[in-house]
Amino acid sequence: MAGLSSLLYVGASGLSASQHGVQTASDNIANVDTPGFHRRESIQSTRQTYTLGGLTQGAGVKVDGTKRFVDEALEQRLRDAKMDSGYAEARADVLRQAEVIFGDLDGFGMSNALDGLFSSFDRLAREPQDGGARQQVLDSAQQFVDDVSRVSDQIIDLQGELDVRIEDQVERINTLSGEIAQLNLQIGGLSDPPPDLLDKRDEVVSELGSLVGINVVQSEQRLAVSLQGSGFSLVVDGVTQKLSSSTTSGAAVITGDKNGIPLDVTTSITGGALTGTVEARNVDLQATADQVDQFVFDFANAINAVHAGGYGTDGVNGRNLFAVSATASGAAGTLELDAAVDGQPDLVAAATDPLLVPGDNRNALALAELRDVALAGGQTPGDTLRSVLSDFGSRLSIATTSAEARTAVEVHLEDMRSSVSGVNLDEEMTLLLQYRQSYAAAARVIQTADELMQEVVALKR
Repeated sequence: MAGLSSLLYVGASGLSASQHGVQTASDNIANVDTPGFHRRESIQSTRQTYTLGGLTQGAGVKVDGTKRFVDEALEQRLRDAKMDSGYAEARADVLRQAEVIFGDLDGFGMSNALDGLFSSFDRLAREPQDGGARQQVLDSAQQFVDDVSRVSDQIIDLQGELDVRIEDQVERINTLSGEIAQLNLQIGGLSDPPPDLLDKRDEVVSELGSLVGINVVQSEQRLAVSLQGSGFSLVVDGVTQKLSSSTTSGAAVITGDKNGIPLDVTTSITGGALTGTVEARNVDLQATADQVDQFVFDFANAINAVHAGGYGTDGVNGRNLFAVSATASGAAGTLELDAAVDGQPDLVAAATDPLLVPGDNRNALALAELRDVALAGGQTPGDTLRSVLSDFGSRLSIATTSAEARTAVEVHLEDMRSSVSGVNLDEEMTLLLQYRQSYAAAARVIQTADELMQEVVALKR
């Protein structure tokens, strides 16, 4: 009877192993489209044999657990690719938004306003006695003021929107760090952690890496996560350190709370959407804004220098056409028509000799000739403005190309991971059929053992 009892045990172990295999294959099939899911396999091994009546007997099968198909090296490469593509795409996205601020490709914007102003100087030189020509100068100057102010305001508005985006990204980073810490505590206490928890943690780490560059170190079952570049620890076991964002001196600043001591990590963080957004805001947009301010400052002062030397129809000189700030910083946003001439076309200085007004056009000619005179930066007004727009266009082009290339790398690595960790429905269906047959065979073993035991009992009666 002992041998038959062991046969029942062997059959039962087969049923259990087959059932576990069916469950594993079913999980794979159910999660075929689940992001971050890694294919699993039921791991089974032979139970230790034993000796009975001088004969070695098999003890059936045991389930050792569930294996996840994970290539750690590939996972790291993919995580790095997500950091790169997250950074590049975020930077390119910001610059694509900023592109609409500069409408010169459509025939509008600062270049058009600049041309309009010089055209008005040309007309004034031809018709210095015409009140309409003088009014056109004021209108064109106001159009130039409006356009450069619009550019400045829209850059500032976009930077404000990015400040909110950066704040949201930092908040999300803190949330993900907290989730990793909690998963560390759950996983760290288990010798054989469930694959679901491991998949969840991997997915959270992957999302975190797409937001900011991170280093990940595994110790036993727990992960330590720190920022690339600064080494600032986000997660150690079940403990987190948070980031915060602020705006200081017109720039976005990222600060880490290191045991109550603030640590500026703005310039040291690398990779991820946060870095791309911060760089686009603090570097790319600010560089363009500074160039626009410098252009406006140099150009307005050059116009004023000539205009102040000329005379209006009242025979008075020394009046500026523009009211411009004392320094280049913020010049575009604060530029205005000078109050002395605003609304008074007769005071536009077209003459160089007060005795010859209103017919003298020599100062109007000097204003028109500024079109071909180098500003303080060494280029003519038109060339200076084209350089500003060209620099921005170059930044946008490089960012867009980089985003496309890095995204392609990420997609390629995703395909590679899918070949290792993805679910193949044909394979899983084959396994289901195999486990079904083994389950039926194990059930047949139990049935046979039961029939033999009944026959033995019948013989003893």
